[in-house]
Amino acid sequence: MKKIILILFLFLLVKFNYATVPDAPEQYFSNSGRFHITFLPNIEEAIILLDRKEANKYTFSIDQLRLRYDYPNMGMSTSGIHWYKNNIAVFNKNETFFIIKLGWDYYIFIDLRKKKIIKNPSKEILDEAKLRMKNMVSKMLDSTSPYKRETGAIACKDLKLNEYISKLKKLLNDKEFYTRYSGNDPGIIVLYVRRAAKDALIALGENVKNVITELPEKGHLKYDEKLGRYIVIINKKNN
Repeated sequence: MKKIILILFLFLLVKFNYATVPDAPEQYFSNSGRFHITFLPNIEEAIILLDRKEANKYTFSIDQLRLRYDYPNMGMSTSGIHWYKNNIAVFNKNETFFIIKLGWDYYIFIDLRKKKIIKNPSKEILDEAKLRMKNMVSKMLDSTSPYKRETGAIACKDLKLNEYISKLKKLLNDKEFYTRYSGNDPGIIVLYVRRAAKDALIALGENVKNVITELPEKGHLKYDEKLGRYIVIINKKNN
């Protein structure tokens, strides 16, 4: 009962970012085809693990993942808890572990042999996972998907990937946005890919100046007939 009350309370407080949260489940398949893993915005079945060799299904709840409801990236909406926002997930080489890095510097390790969450894996497992994630980030930063670009930038910050500084600097001109509203206040344009890139560059020791990541909605949105959507108008003064 306390958990239900807490969830309802947080739902009223959390500003949910619809533009950058993947509403659909996310699925991962191991190279061998043995394991199929699904992320869901559910409390009791947050992760479903299918082991085709054993023909068994295993589930992991939010509590088993050791996630608190007040974590900053625990997006909440009427469709559930999107705990996997901006995640990067990989299998290790031997398919004995599945490692998830969430949208902040937090890792979840699933032992695929024991079908359990492991709290303190070996340094070897963590290092291999980070290397595999690093190799994924380069493509994410160049992706046509703004969600993947944002995720890649966040990973650069968490994994301390100085080698991608030049790619991050290009994202400082990214114009993907969502509009945030609060009560009767005017809308605010949030350039969320820029924001992630800026945060990453600052964390990596770069001197980032004059990069606007928020603008008032009024006067900075224009409907583009060719694209069929609104675009952000940014002039030199608010670059």
